[in-house]
Amino acid sequence: MTNSQSDLTPLQHDALRELGNIGAGNAATALAQLVGRPVGMSVPEVNVVPLSEVNELMGGSEQLMVCISVKILGESRGVMLVLLSRPNALAIANRLLGQDPLSSKTLTDMGKSALLELGNILLGAYMTAVSNLLGLMLLSSVPSLGFDIAGAFVDLASEQLKDDKAHVIVIHTEFQENEKKIAGHLLFAPDKPIIDAILAAVERLIGR
Repeated sequence: MTNSQSDLTPLQHDALRELGNIGAGNAATALAQLVGRPVGMSVPEVNVVPLSEVNELMGGSEQLMVCISVKILGESRGVMLVLLSRPNALAIANRLLGQDPLSSKTLTDMGKSALLELGNILLGAYMTAVSNLLGLMLLSSVPSLGFDIAGAFVDLASEQLKDDKAHVIVIHTEFQENEKKIAGHLLFAPDKPIIDAILAAVERLIGR
């Protein structure tokens, strides 16, 4: 078994996307309870790519991003990131606070707290989906919020994995409310045994 995007079969790709949808569905339910109104989320695309190719998916290494990140703890190591462009981060923060997406041009302290809570819910939901798939417990650190170019966050993942040839699951996520869609990316970058275990579990599910 290999784990590059080009080696994934259409069924594997669909299964990984469904895994992302399960996490997104759980996150949408939790967010709706938090903000008191429905929050739509979908996963139009999932990629498994080498860490070196992530910058290209983000629009280039110099692209300014807002990042909510957690470190994967326990027997496995790695990092999970929610990456948003600055305009999309502002729009989502305003939405979570019950405001018009364009009501604020700067990220307030309340907006930062809203994004941290978003990251905590989204990353936790996906980690739970993966844990259930693999039958093991994945633990994470407290989420942190950062502002930098995309390349800096890719370097963060590389530093955690200590593997230049590592692969990353990139989940393209869309938040939808009142027919407006706001795009973001969730990067799941665990060490190689977890990536291999996920793809092996996906293959077992396909074979049923």
